[in-house]
Amino acid sequence: MLKSTPSLSRNTTLLTLPDSILADARYVTTPDSSRDSIITDYLATLPEVVLTDEERKGKEERERRERALREREWAVRQGKRRNAAGEAMAKQLLRDEEAAIERAKIVGKKGLLGHLRKEEITEKTPAPAVTEEAV
Repeated sequence: MLKSTPSLSRNTTLLTLPDSILADARYVTTPDSSRDSIITDYLATLPEVVLTDEERKGKEERERRERALREREWAVRQGKRRNAAGEAMAKQLLRDEEAAIERAKIVGKKGLLGHLRKEEITEKTPAPAVTEEAV
């Protein structure tokens, strides 16, 4: 079964076995422990995959694109995190300002009387006259 599968190489792992092997009745019926050791031993005897220049260039290009995609995704996550932090700070600032406005709206009896007394005093006292000497 393993020898009849040409797509196997030393780089193949138990997780990357082809579907033709995974669906084979001999693979399914063999106990896990012995099956895994037999397959790993066989894969270790296989030669390394030798890539042609075209395949190597394609692989390098694919890896470059994947790396660029990972970097872009990282940058997007960083940007989202910065935006979320800025938004949270703005919301907190807004809540603080709203709380300050609510505190300013609350005027107790003493505070109200104090405001009324200040108004009475300013109404009773005349504004100082401007004289030529003061100028």
